[in-house]
This record gives sequence, structure tokens and C-alpha cells, in this order.
Amino acid sequence: MLLKQTKIVATISDQRCDVDFIKQLFDAGMNVVRMNTAHLGREGAEKLINNVRSVSNRIAILMDTKGPEVRTTVLAEPIPFKAGDRVLVNRWSYGLRTGGMNGLFGYGRVFADSVGVGDIVAFDSPAPGGEGVYVCRCAALPGDTVATPEGTIVVPGRAATCAPEDYYWMQALGEADTIDSRLFGPVPESLILGRVCLIVYSHDDSRPFYTGYRRGRTLLMPY
Repeated sequence: MLLKQTKIVATISDQRCDVDFIKQLFDAGMNVVRMNTAHLGREGAEKLINNVRSVSNRIAILMDTKGPEVRTTVLAEPIPFKAGDRVLVNRWSYGLRTGGMNGLFGYGRVFADSVGVGDIVAFDSPAPGGEGVYVCRCAALPGDTVATPEGTIVVPGRAATCAPEDYYWMQALGEADTIDSRLFGPVPESLILGRVCLIVYSHDDSRPFYTGYRRGRTLLMPY
């Protein structure tokens, strides 16, 4: 008699685990019944096990236990940012920024795409000689009119004002934060790094390293 070396595993739900059905699978060569506990309660598991044992005690039962998971959903409101959030920036979201080599190659973008109103954007400091990266929400596009304390301005752009590149009006994420386009003016496209796509984790930097992590602010999508 030739013994079968390959084992057949069948995932069976408690919603369809009647004895006749399991027997048909067993007669067809099934060796193992897998239970997915992520979608199975205690009563359903007991029902499934009892029906399997009614068919044969030679059917192995594999229990797939539920582990950590990340599930996304549509948010009624955007997740507010907090000081100390560590974010992930998608540098491909508006095209790959090119340039460098001591000015040998000028600024450009491969597979360029436009920034949209509401996008949360990371960009290099626009201040002369400034350093660091800022994160703001895009509030206006090239050609849009913006009201400021000094008066109404038009955001510069190639098509709108014949500017050498497009500019964007950036708004601080917090109401108390005034470091945005009200301070440094519209941000040129060449300084934009990409779109913020994820809050990786958050840390209160006023507290020690091991105690400053904020629970519930890990792997959050801000949109």
C-alpha cells in the first residue's frame, strides 16, 4: 500500500461544518482541519471540533490563533497631530525629486504629481539659511487667492503668475502654531519632500525615553 506523503489542510468555518460535509472532505483525502480563531467564537469552535471527531479521530485539528493586527477604516475626521509624533513621508507621492551634483543637474521631478489641498506635506525649511523639516497642511494651490493680515495675495505659479515654479500656501497643523506660510510665505515646489502617510509612533520628549511613548498613537494613518 502506497502511503500518501502530502497532507491536505482544509480551513472550515463553524457556519458550514456539518458532519456530512466534513466526511466528504475526509473521504476525499483531507488530513487536517484548520480553525481560524480570528473569526471563531468558543461555541463555534466546540461545534466544529465535535463534528470533526464524529467523523474520525484520525483527523488532526490545527488551531490558528489570532495575533496582533492592523486594520484600517474610513475616518469621520482626520487624526490630529501632536508634538512628538514621528511620521513616515512618502517621497514618491509627488514624484521623485531630482537635482544635486553641485548644481550640475537642475531641479526636477520624475513622474511628477501635484500637491492637493488638505495634503499633509513635509518640506525643507524655506527660511534663508534655515535648517530642518517642517510638516504642514496645504491650504492653497498656485493661483489661489489667500487673505493675510497684510492683505490679499495670489499664490505664485507657472501658469498663474509666470513664476519659475509652483508655490503652495501651507497651514500649521495646530491652532496655536504660527510657523507656516503666514511666517515664511508660500513654499516652492522644489522644497517639498513628500506627503506624510503614517504616524509611526509618538513620544513625549519632555519625559524619559522609556516612559514617554504614547499608547494608541502607533501606526496611524492621518487621513
